[in-house]
Amino acid sequence: MQVRISPIPPALIGSYTPPAVAPGDRVYCRYRRAWCRVTAWTDAPIPWPRVSRFKTRGGSGLLVNAEMVRAIRTERAAALMHWFGVGSKAVWNWRKRFTTGGKFPTPGSKAAQMRASQIGAEIAKQLELRPGSWWRVDCWTAEQLAQLGTDYDEVIAVRIGRSVRAVTVKRVRLKIRACKDRRRKGAR
Repeated sequence: MQVRISPIPPALIGSYTPPAVAPGDRVYCRYRRAWCRVTAWTDAPIPWPRVSRFKTRGGSGLLVNAEMVRAIRTERAAALMHWFGVGSKAVWNWRKRFTTGGKFPTPGSKAAQMRASQIGAEIAKQLELRPGSWWRVDCWTAEQLAQLGTDYDEVIAVRIGRSVRAVTVKRVRLKIRACKDRRRKGAR
């Protein structure tokens, strides 16, 4: 798997000290919930021990100890991937195990989203962009509303220049019956 490295390394919120272990040492991994053997060290910007479970076959992964759990719960995914040299799948699995979820489960993710939103807002102000007419609460004209229910929603949508979904939703919200209900025989 290829890990993308951005030209500007993502900032870390905290500082993380690798555990003092050597290859062959026995350590407890909180992610695997088992005792593991240290197999090697990564060559990532923050070197971290790789471990594999005792008496099992399979690959190895990073040791997840208290320090790593603190990083998982604090840093954003891009920072974990860059500084610890792991892929998005590993970060995703760690987050599933150690965070409560949500849209931005860590302070690092929340800060990155806030920075991106602020940059976008500044650019919009510089370009003098304003929200379009679709942001208004109700931008339907009286003529458009009068057409609802007089013909099929598809036909009305083409006639007034809106999507079929928008016409259907508006008609249903206003409790206007369809021109012909295709679900029942004998509907008007």
